[in-house]
Amino acid sequence: MTQTPSSIALDYIDGQKPHSRLDSWLKGREIDRAMKAMNVSAVAKKPGRVTKRVGKELSNLFEAPRVVQWDKGMKVVYAPSFTEEKLGAVLRDGAFKDLPDARAIFQTDLYFRSNDEVTEVNASTISAITEPAMRSLIEKGDFDHENGGLQTKKALTRARIFQTGLPESDIDPEDVRQFLIPQDDLALVAISMPIDRVEFDEEKTGQVVVIVGVLERDDLSTDEIEKLDSLAHAMTREGHPGADAFSALVSAHAGPVDPASFAV
Repeated sequence: MTQTPSSIALDYIDGQKPHSRLDSWLKGREIDRAMKAMNVSAVAKKPGRVTKRVGKELSNLFEAPRVVQWDKGMKVVYAPSFTEEKLGAVLRDGAFKDLPDARAIFQTDLYFRSNDEVTEVNASTISAITEPAMRSLIEKGDFDHENGGLQTKKALTRARIFQTGLPESDIDPEDVRQFLIPQDDLALVAISMPIDRVEFDEEKTGQVVVIVGVLERDDLSTDEIEKLDSLAHAMTREGHPGADAFSALVSAHAGPVDPASFAV
């Protein structure tokens, strides 16, 4: 049977675990067992079996954990989770009335952080892509079933990188702003949305970058293409200008929300 962009997107979303299950895991005893596994490993000079110990406790809700940092003063392990849910069930209710309450895939980053005194854990949902935007990405990129899933994860990763510049930007977490984020020869249309969360035991308003549409370069002005290419370079390891400069760049890319640019 010939698959369409719509069927590929729907199959991929249906294959993800519900975000509500992740939420229950984060509030239950399972996360305590994962913290204990991290705490046991943190006394070692080398990471050794930490990814296996921690990964065994993640209940198949996360991808394989990896070591981000492992030195005497600080040890950090990271694992991403991809879940599905309607936007309104995860984001702040009523934050933006013109955004349809579509199904979406969310990326949540889990970090374990240990020093000589304590082991902490933090999970933050930082990016999402709506079903219509995923369908548009698959159609414009002419992706098949396998590549459609890979490109969706790539888009979420692009949004995640961009999101790192939001917390220290000039953009108030309560404000909904629109951005263009580069992905190969396409431009991801994304908006920042507020979310209520707890980061290292501190309640705060966070920001989720939600991909709501996809544009081709032919749809963009010369100025938009130049800004997109500049941002693409800044989002690489070699071209990253530093945290403060990247936050300023993110602020400069913010614009008013245009619902006409949303995929439907």
